[in-house]
Amino acid sequence: MRIISLPVGPLMANCYIVQEVPQGPALVVDPGGDAPAILEALKDAQAKEVAALVCTHGHWDHVAAAPDLAREVGAPIVLHEADLPLFLAGGGASWFGLPRPAFPQPDHLVKEGDQIALGCLTFQVLHTPGHSPGSICLYCEEEGVLLDGDVLFQEGIGRSDLPG
Repeated sequence: MRIISLPVGPLMANCYIVQEVPQGPALVVDPGGDAPAILEALKDAQAKEVAALVCTHGHWDHVAAAPDLAREVGAPIVLHEADLPLFLAGGGASWFGLPRPAFPQPDHLVKEGDQIALGCLTFQVLHTPGHSPGSICLYCEEEGVLLDGDVLFQEGIGRSDLPG
């Protein structure tokens, strides 16, 4: 597995491009902004396709580029069902004084125990509410990798004082 970390958007949230093998299909996890930079990173990684755009939660800094990327690469947007209202309301951008973007209905709503496949790799969906009602982590047992969005930070935990 190859993981490319790309800080995106005004808050420099981590977006991850996860590939089963170099030049293989990819997942884009937390496309929080800067769609052109994410597309360039996908091109540099020689990703032959994007299997899904997975949002670990519905906050705008983790979903802002998802609609543009979905149109560009034809990949489905994946989100936990409990964050659907947040996502459709623009991800809370208005809490930060930003314009409320219009987001489409996600293509796939996931819940605890669902799996997301990437070639031979499988990511288990772990529902980890606290940062938002629908925060998820993606765990790949084969590789011992956990992608956690804003649930955990280096030497700390993500904010749990936001609405919801």
